[in-house]
Amino acid sequence: GSRVLRSRGAEEQLRQQFGGSREVDRDGSVYSSIGSRPVPPPKALRKIHADRQVEIQQRAEDEEAERTMAEYGMGVAADRTVMNDAATPSAEGTRLRRRLAQELMEVRLCDTAYEYEVQGCGVAECDGRYEYSTAFAHGAPTYKNRNGWTLHRDRPPIESTVGTESVVTEFGWLISKDGKPFYAARTDAAMAPTASWECFLGPPPAPSRISSTSWEAHFLETCGALKDTGNAATKDGRYEEAERHYTEGLCEMDGYEAMVAASAELRRLSVAMRANRAEVRL
Repeated sequence: GSRVLRSRGAEEQLRQQFGGSREVDRDGSVYSSIGSRPVPPPKALRKIHADRQVEIQQRAEDEEAERTMAEYGMGVAADRTVMNDAATPSAEGTRLRRRLAQELMEVRLCDTAYEYEVQGCGVAECDGRYEYSTAFAHGAPTYKNRNGWTLHRDRPPIESTVGTESVVTEFGWLISKDGKPFYAARTDAAMAPTASWECFLGPPPAPSRISSTSWEAHFLETCGALKDTGNAATKDGRYEEAERHYTEGLCEMDGYEAMVAASAELRRLSVAMRANRAEVRL
């Protein structure tokens, strides 16, 4: 009450100095001005203030997102070293890329596969290992083989509805290259099916078998081998070499903290490598 009175008193003084008017409509709306400038009523001022706060918050969030993407871009693109004629992203860029990819998926990465083994395709290049590519499609991870083929989730149209007014799509997995799907399987699952594949643009036969390797199995094999190699180097007194092996094993898990936390075996492996690395650094 007193604050409103003080505000009106100040407003009257300014109006006396610069001119203006104050009128009250039948519905109680106040139309006030100082000189030629309108003065919003208190409720309107509060709304304007609230709107500005929202704008400020939105701007801050947008700037934070831009900084994050800039850091991601710098980590992956700007801070590269050349090794065997291939661009190698920095450790920080790799970590950030892995975390961002997981945040944008519909499923937990630990509930998907690290890699798939495809067999029996009519196109021989489609066969082989498909490793996780740190990318995603329709909420699920995508995988690539060494020949440039991609195993990924998609929403292809149902063939009987193509060319009609109502084209119906359904979830499925495709093996494709350059945007051309060669083989497909219908499923809503976030993992590629092991069977029931059909020919799309590719010649028969369709894949006869697709097997998968879990993330836990991958880390236990890859990082476990690095830990064992580090232990052997430690036993022989080659401490710098041992440290490199332990660090390489930990870097394999870097950016996948949630996945490691979900597995008791991976937690034990991570703790062992950190403890062993700390010991050889003494």
